[in-house]
Amino acid sequence: MFNETYYLRMNPDVAVAVEQGRFTAQQHFELYGKFENRSPSPFFDPVMYLQANPDVAAAAQSGLINPFDHFMTYGQNEGRSPSLFFNEAVYLASSPDVAAAVEAGLFSSPFEHFLLHGQNEARNISPFFDLAGYLDANPDVADAVRAGSTTAFDHFINHGFEEGRDLGNGVSLARFANDPQALEAIEAGDVTALMGRVAEIAPFLPTFTPPEGYEIPADTPIPTDFVPVGDEKLVIPPGIEAPDELPPYFEDQPDPDPEPEPEPDPVYDVVNLHNVPLDDVALQPGGTMWVGSSNPGSNFQVTRIDHDQDGEHDLEIALGGQGRFGPEIYVPEVDGTINVPAGNDPVFKFSVASLNEDVDLGALLATYDIRLQVDTLGSEETSFITLKAEADSDGSSGALDWGFLPSSLYTGDHELSDDQGTDFVSQNIQRLSWYQPQDGELFHGEAVQGGAYTVRLEVLEKGTVNVVGASEVVFNVPSADVV
Repeated sequence: MFNETYYLRMNPDVAVAVEQGRFTAQQHFELYGKFENRSPSPFFDPVMYLQANPDVAAAAQSGLINPFDHFMTYGQNEGRSPSLFFNEAVYLASSPDVAAAVEAGLFSSPFEHFLLHGQNEARNISPFFDLAGYLDANPDVADAVRAGSTTAFDHFINHGFEEGRDLGNGVSLARFANDPQALEAIEAGDVTALMGRVAEIAPFLPTFTPPEGYEIPADTPIPTDFVPVGDEKLVIPPGIEAPDELPPYFEDQPDPDPEPEPEPDPVYDVVNLHNVPLDDVALQPGGTMWVGSSNPGSNFQVTRIDHDQDGEHDLEIALGGQGRFGPEIYVPEVDGTINVPAGNDPVFKFSVASLNEDVDLGALLATYDIRLQVDTLGSEETSFITLKAEADSDGSSGALDWGFLPSSLYTGDHELSDDQGTDFVSQNIQRLSWYQPQDGELFHGEAVQGGAYTVRLEVLEKGTVNVVGASEVVFNVPSADVV
């Protein structure tokens, strides 16, 4: 970790004391330097470490520990970054063998491997300095390394930093040849300050290639004082929001893509009809419903929907009522009220039909949700049991089944799977009293109590709560019990 050449170059007062024989460079660091926030090598920057770790800064301020000892004892095992020359995420992402060795406990931390081996190997060690890339881009240095004369990192901190070398990851110091801050750091031999300037500018170089394990932070500041070489330009990388005005050495920002025009809300042609027969599509040849025994297809509250605006209705939903087992057929009033005669056991009958011969009901369920709601209270307040249409699952007559949505009103699981009809028509008749729970039970034999019970059949846009159309009737049952 300690680099004598670097330490003496960065600390001329220590160099004088060493020249006088008062102590060695390393002795000075151990006795004084690490407590004075002096850097032992480019691999540890105490100022950056304290800025990035306020908890350590507080401990150091209290005299509990110095930043160097904290990193060596704790920080390297906690994934804390010691300097711009080492990034644990980049190191592990580019060196799976190291990741496996650390996982196996062969090294206490990735940094320990780096100190013992990695700094002398062709590995990517940070977003802005890649040892392997440095050797690839500088064949003379690679030859010297193969000859055992130096390492890639030693060459950089002793020579390469002032020679405009390529650092790998798309970063070349040649691009900093006119930048005053970079030139000042080079003149001082301060590779840490130089790397700090590189880290500020590199994300905006058009050639920069972020290595695996590194993502340019979204809050990276836009450099406003860089001096490029010639007409070279910086760019705004993805994920960084450009201000309205950029320095002149940035590429012009392309005009943002226009916001896409919002999809227009669908427009439906919905017709509500009172006390009419079902469409011919929903009737058997004799004019009767598909369900029951010769039930007439008349006296319904009907809603027809045209969703593609072609002038032809695509879907019909309808509700009606009659006495159980007939012969009484109820005639709804204009507002949908059905006055149940005394002594009648009311049933509601419903029909769903596709009026488009090319689209069956199963296909229409890709466009619509269809729900049946039955009131259980019979009072001004309503509490509905809700059923949702599903494509017929067992191939029986009728295109739809109806699943009961979960409710605290009843117990057990229920499903209507006895609709009658065709692939284009699904119809059913249900006793109203079956939907007034008795001790949580449905489909019991009790009579319906007096009250006004709403039954509603509605069509919604698929996956939304937007109601396209609905048909509704209200069964006005006399106060006396009926059988």
